Amino acid sequence: MNSRPNKSHKEENDDSFHKSIAFALILGQCFGLMPVYGIAGPNERSLHFTWKSWRVLYCFLTLIGTFFALIMCIHEIFWDKANIFEITAVIFFGSSFLVHILFLQLALIWPNLMRSWYVVEISMRNYGWPPKLNRRLKIMTSVILTTAAVEHILVVISNLLRSERCRNDNQDIMNFFFVILSYPQVFAVLEYYLWAGILMQIVNLIGTFSWTYIDLFIMLISTSLSLRFQQITQRVERYVETKVADEVLWRALREDYNKLSKLCKKVNEALSSIVLVSFGNNLFFILVQFFNSLRKRDDTLEKVYFFFSFGFLIGRTVCVSLYGAWIHDESQKPLPILNNVSSTVYNTEIRRFILHVCFDSVSLTGKRFFSITRGLILSIAGTIVTYELVLIQFYGYMLEDPNSKNATC
Repeated sequence: MNSRPNKSHKEENDDSFHKSIAFALILGQCFGLMPVYGIAGPNERSLHFTWKSWRVLYCFLTLIGTFFALIMCIHEIFWDKANIFEITAVIFFGSSFLVHILFLQLALIWPNLMRSWYVVEISMRNYGWPPKLNRRLKIMTSVILTTAAVEHILVVISNLLRSERCRNDNQDIMNFFFVILSYPQVFAVLEYYLWAGILMQIVNLIGTFSWTYIDLFIMLISTSLSLRFQQITQRVERYVETKVADEVLWRALREDYNKLSKLCKKVNEALSSIVLVSFGNNLFFILVQFFNSLRKRDDTLEKVYFFFSFGFLIGRTVCVSLYGAWIHDESQKPLPILNNVSSTVYNTEIRRFILHVCFDSVSLTGKRFFSITRGLILSIAGTIVTYELVLIQFYGYMLEDPNSKNATC
């Protein structure tokens, strides 16, 4: 039974987080993520999850394909000497499998989460809708996923040209592309067929998309919550500037902050595993790309792809860190303003507000192993430097190995 407040027809409008994020969720469903119904519905009441649906079936098919690719990669490591490239393939398909599992779990609780979000939106109606939030979320989604698509197209073109250059005269270009370059771990066990190669390419595309999508999803959620905290800070500033002493107004403002911080904690409970996978994944692949940057490249297109891909990875990691930290930054901004309030205005509600902001830290976390704050970026940078040296020590020989999988013909 729905316990949320009734909403009149006049209030049914586009100004809701449910509608703002619908565009990104629809794109996610194209790749087997978030198999929940009603994301394009008029309001959050249309959201529901059912196991007997084609969306869940599609999600399970992607899970089967990704799990198969993961098993093939693990099989190659057991039967051959493991190197950094084989480990990278395991991490790539393993993280893709895990991301689909996590978004399936999120789909189960998404309707209830959106209803809780709606309750907070209703309580903050008098603040107005955050300016241009809908457009901002759509632009972020379009830019990041388009960039990811360009990156994927570049690597496919690069490998096709390399296949044409390196194949034998009696070897088909697609055979070399799928068997030698792209999925040797699969076709070392199974007999090659073109349709099998195309299926593996689809699985690879889904994995590439899911890797980018988790970062995008965290950024969209963070933006929406941060702008709401920003609205509270703006009202605090206005109350302090106009010397509002009415305890009833300050109590209402403090309770709005409290509702928003509780919503943020509820969102964190739902997303903390996704945050952990996102940062772990990005950290690992930055290490690998730094390692690959030491390898000599003669092909121009390969250079373009590498630096484009590496720049996109670093940029995405910095963005997800900054956007995630934005929640914590905005939640702390009322504190210095409240501490400077005039003694003629100061009251019990302001004191409670100060104590709440001071002692109740609001942020997204990675299963509580770490919190996303601005200091996290420096910690990541230090970790990268440390482990990159370890990586070079163990696998430095591969940079000069002419028989390496990534060696240029």
